[in-house]
Order: sequence, then C-alpha cells, then structure tokens
Amino acid sequence: MASPQAENEDGVNVNQQGPLSSATLFNSSHETPSAVEAKIIGTIPQWVSGSFLRNGPGQFEAGEQKIEHFFDGFALMHKFDIKDGQVKYNSRFIRSDAYVKATEQKRLVYSSFGQAYIPDPCKNIFSRFFSYFDLEPTDNCNVNFMQLGEDFYALTESPRVIKIEPDELDTIKQANLSSYMTVHTATAHPHYGKDGTVYGMGSTFGPGSSYNIIKFPPGESQNQLEMAKIFCKIPASSSLYPSYYHSFGMTENYIVFLEQPLTMNMFKIMFAKLLGTDFVNCIDYTPSVPVKFHIVSLEDGTTLTRKYTADAFFCFHHINAYEDDSHLVVDICCYDNSDVMEEAYLNRLRDETLSAGRAFAKRFVLPLEQKIVQGNEDNLVTLESCDATAYLQEDESVHCHPEMLTDQYVELPRINYDAFNGKKYQYFYGLDTLDRTKVVKVDTVNKTFMSWNDPSCYPSEPVFIPRPGGEAEDDGDRRRPYLVVLDAQSFTEVARAEIPAEVPVGLHGIFIPNHSISKADVIRIPVYVNEGLINGLLHVRLSPVNIRTADVSQAMQEAQGRLRPGIGDRFRVTLDLIRLLLTTVVELKGTAEVRLAEMLYSCNICEFTVHYPSVNKRTADANGPIRSENV
Repeated sequence: MASPQAENEDGVNVNQQGPLSSATLFNSSHETPSAVEAKIIGTIPQWVSGSFLRNGPGQFEAGEQKIEHFFDGFALMHKFDIKDGQVKYNSRFIRSDAYVKATEQKRLVYSSFGQAYIPDPCKNIFSRFFSYFDLEPTDNCNVNFMQLGEDFYALTESPRVIKIEPDELDTIKQANLSSYMTVHTATAHPHYGKDGTVYGMGSTFGPGSSYNIIKFPPGESQNQLEMAKIFCKIPASSSLYPSYYHSFGMTENYIVFLEQPLTMNMFKIMFAKLLGTDFVNCIDYTPSVPVKFHIVSLEDGTTLTRKYTADAFFCFHHINAYEDDSHLVVDICCYDNSDVMEEAYLNRLRDETLSAGRAFAKRFVLPLEQKIVQGNEDNLVTLESCDATAYLQEDESVHCHPEMLTDQYVELPRINYDAFNGKKYQYFYGLDTLDRTKVVKVDTVNKTFMSWNDPSCYPSEPVFIPRPGGEAEDDGDRRRPYLVVLDAQSFTEVARAEIPAEVPVGLHGIFIPNHSISKADVIRIPVYVNEGLINGLLHVRLSPVNIRTADVSQAMQEAQGRLRPGIGDRFRVTLDLIRLLLTTVVELKGTAEVRLAEMLYSCNICEFTVHYPSVNKRTADANGPIRSENV
C-alpha cells in the first residue's frame, strides 16, 4: 500500500521535484465503512483473489488532546477486497475501550507507548491519586492480526486482544490473555505451526521475571484462545531490567528468542503514572551488554543449555530462521542502537525530510552441539559461502558475529511465509529505511537486491501472495493512495488500484485467500445416516500438511477423533465414509460440492449439507435434485 505526498488545492504534487515530504503522512484519517471501488491501472492477475487486511494507527487525537507517538494512534483496520481483477476498499476503527472512552470523554484514557498518563479531571483528589497506580494495559490493538482457526484477532503489545470480523471489519469482542495465564505483555507477531498450533510470546514481571512462549493448540476456533497455555518460561537475566522485544523466530524444531540490551526499567514503569512519563522513557539501551540467543525445543519446551551471544544491537523484526547442517541460521533486521524509538514521535515523523532508523539485514549462524568441540579455537561455522562466524569462549558460551545479507537498509521484512517460514529460503521483501519511497527484494544467496519505487509515495509493509501451483519461491504477483501489485520475480509493477478514500500509513497486515482450504478453514458436515441424525457436527480441520492426497489417512484419523463418543457406533459412521469425504475434498477442493453430493448420496446418505467458508453450499436429498443456497 502506498500513501501519497501532499498536494496543493489544485491537486498538484507539491513535492514532485524534491524529496518525499512527510508533513501530511502522519495525520488523522477518517474511516471508510462502506466499500469503495478502486480505479485499476494495469491488470491484476485473476489468481490474486482474497482480502488483504492492514492494521495501523489512524487517529492521533482525542478531543483537544494530541497523541505524541506514532505507535499510539488509534487502530484503523483496512480491507482491500481483490476479486476478478477488481479491488474494493473499506476501513473501520477498532472499537476498543481506549478508542470508545477517548471518543466519549474527549481525552486519552490509557497511558501507552509514548504517551504520558493524564488523570481524569472529573475525579476527586483521592480517586485521582489512586488512579496513578492503576497499570491496566491498553487494548488499542493497532499493530497486527492473529488467525486462530476461523477467527481473527487484532493485536498490540499488551495481553489484551480484540476479535474482529474480517468481512465488514466489525469489532466483535475483547479478550485478555491474562485471564488464562500470568502475562503482562505480549508480542503482536505470532508464528503458525504446520499442525495448526499458533505460537506467541509474552512476559511476566516480578520476582523471577520470565519471557514466556505461549502455545495456542489446534482445536475448535471458539476455544483455541481459551486453551492457550505457557509452553516454556525463559528466565530473564534481570527481573528488574527485563528485555524489550517485538518478535521472535521459529524453525522446524526450535524457537529463537533474543534477549536484547534494550531493557525495561521496572522502577520507572511502576511509577510512570505518578511521575507523568511514558513507556519510551522507561526503557534503556546499554551497548556494553551483549545480545543473548535463547533456543527452545518445539518438541518438549526445554531450553538449550548452551549460551549464545552477539555484540549489542536492537531489532524489531526477525526475517526468518532455519536449520542447516547442525546450525541454526537466524536472519534479523538489526539497528546499532534504539534511536528508532525516539524517531517515531510524530513531531519528528512530520519533519519535511522523513527520518528513519538505519536497519541492516544480518545473518547470525549458531552451531548446535554436534558442531562444538571442547577447546576448539577455530570458527565453528562450517556452512559453505557463509561469512558469519562463531567462536567458543572460555565460559563455554558461543559468541556469534553476523554476515551482511545486503548493504541496503531494510525493515518490515516479509517472506513467502506458508512455504518457507522456518526453512532454507532465498528471498525476502521489505522497505528501504533510508529512501522510504522504495520497496526492496533481497536475494540472501547472491547478496543482491532489486527495488521498486514511486518518488511521490510512501509504501507500507509488502505482503507476499504466492501464485497457486507456483513452484519457485518468488512466484507471486491529493493524489489518491493506491494498492500496488508487483511481480515477485521481476519486481516490476503489474497493476495498481487507486483508492478514492483516505488511507494512512499502516504497520502490518495479512492476506486471506478466497475459496482455498487452509489452516483457517473448517468443513462442517451435518450427516444423516439412514434415519438417524448424528448428534453433533463432524469437524474436519485441514492444515496445509494434510491437504495432500498422501496424507488422507492422517487427516482421516484426525477427523475420526473429532466425532463425539459413541456416535460412530450408533449410526455406523465408518472410517470409509470419512475417507470418502476427505479424499473428495483433497482431490477436488473448493469445486467439489456437486460431486461430493453425488458420491455421498450413492453411499445411502439421504441428506447432507457441506459448508465451505465464503462459497455456496449445495444440498442433496433423496427426493430431488441438488439445490443451492447462499451462505
């Protein structure tokens, strides 16, 4: 998504010949609840079909009170509905407590990342005094989205999450991870396992502060959040100065967490309201303290005992991580310091020349135990064509030195996630943090990059959309703001959709494909066998790994386990029936409704209904033809 430069009253770009002006990029926007059609320039491939959701700050004041830090703007959801080469856009503010109360009271109610707390002037002196010690976290979920089964949640860095409805962008309900476990913060960058498990992180503060891996087991979507549990606790090096973090990495067998020298001063945080300070002023960067890599086994939640360190740096975003010949390869966007926190204050972002932190893409290689020999003074990294090094220290820790993946500044990295997260990969995409008009594609193997830019626009985070059936890793595809579609291989513009509405700068987003069976989809089949109604629904959750025909047996057993006890015996729902259902779905996917109806009818099933999300449902019975209904 690209946001335009400022224009004068005649619609002429006033900065067309000069550097990008950021004066108008970070102002409040209005929501666009009713979808508007975009003007298409070029041709969007027909296979690009789905909803692109974007989250980010959209309003920077409450009444006369101004929000000071970009990270604190009220959450505005954006939806780009892409279908048949056309794009429709709408946006809605998330109706969080923070937004609703600020709108009603015309003032900021919660303290936040860069906003000092201001007590309610209507309270008496005693109430105001005690309110200084209320540390309730904000629910202004303006950072990202998380998908749990069929449900979508907006996220920020507090344990409070908000369930949203992605079609109309409605705010459904609020939830708090602290209701299910003891966590005081949470990351807004979850990871998704092949079996449907979702992993997140959250910190617990107090005596014995810890960084916690949170596990959302696969299950019914309405219960997946409630089933969340702490999978692993990583003790903080200092309970009074725990590390700040924004994301983490995951390979096929490990989670990689960085304990950084950007730490939270718990004394300052506890008295932040009383002292009238914000969160940014409660964190300290200590360049003499090394980064610590914590490695957690996904098999049993244990932490590897070997200590890995690196010279001090700060990061927001992991790019990817994978295992290679008994090494862990960890790619990160690294800053030399934490100045980027200060640079995100709105008065700085609105300067005539946009300034941003300088993040480099770096690769750290951590040799696992098989590569470590006592007393070895040589470089422990044995990967070919790799300049990263790691050396055994006197205290038996391993100190790692990274290699540069590119000399290009880059942030907000994205990869072909579904196919390559946690695996050896070649490409990632991001924004140039020096020239913020550029989107870049980095080749991590050849250490080269390509770029696309429009000098008149400010792009947001790029999101990769894989081409169906594509085998190559990169096989994908007031001037008005626009959605731009780039060919992922050549990195050239394919099409753009000009949006006739205000679209402010956003943070993170996700793409939800249409008519595809993914980890989000549940096939619900009420089945009538002979004259009996199965007392419940047969829920079959298909994850990407068992959509393949070779995995039908595994999916069949998974489906059988979801039948309520006794139902299979009572109504003779056999494994053959389940195999028939799954085989048909696997082979024909979203186009199988009619043939599935015919096959089930031939198996003495009098009536059935198959529901595919966002697809028509068809019903067959013994007395007439298949009938179609919209759902």
